[in-house]
Amino acid sequence: MNNIVSNSTPLIIFDKINYLYLLKELYQKIYVPKAVFNEISNSKYSNNIFNNNFIEIKDIQSSPVLYPAALHSGEIEVFALAKEINAALCLIDDLLARNYAVHLGLKITGSIGILLLAKELRLIKNIKQLVDKFIENDFRISQKVYQDILIKANEL
Repeated sequence: MNNIVSNSTPLIIFDKINYLYLLKELYQKIYVPKAVFNEISNSKYSNNIFNNNFIEIKDIQSSPVLYPAALHSGEIEVFALAKEINAALCLIDDLLARNYAVHLGLKITGSIGILLLAKELRLIKNIKQLVDKFIENDFRISQKVYQDILIKANEL
């Protein structure tokens, strides 16, 4: 899959559970705009994440248009970069940002969707264990969504 653009949360959560390699196996190369790089750089995860040669920082060329104030600069730059490079997919977890990306015509998936794809491709055997690790690392998910994921993964 070509031209994947990621927001910070999917990169951070996969790093937290030591599964960042899974993103490389699935996507080979992931682009992050400068605002996402800056956001991650200000966290304790930057060394692990940006020491991976499959994650490339890419400047946006255009000025981002105005978006709702509730969106972060990283999310706004993800949209702009995705449009500029005709991204095949955006990795975004935040619900408001996901809804806005869909409104812009961008194809999206989040951390859970990545796990479902990895299981479908038999790169991982079990989703429940990894979703539980996400939750242990402050990934917020409702009980209903948790149940729906396990049903979709045939693990409930």
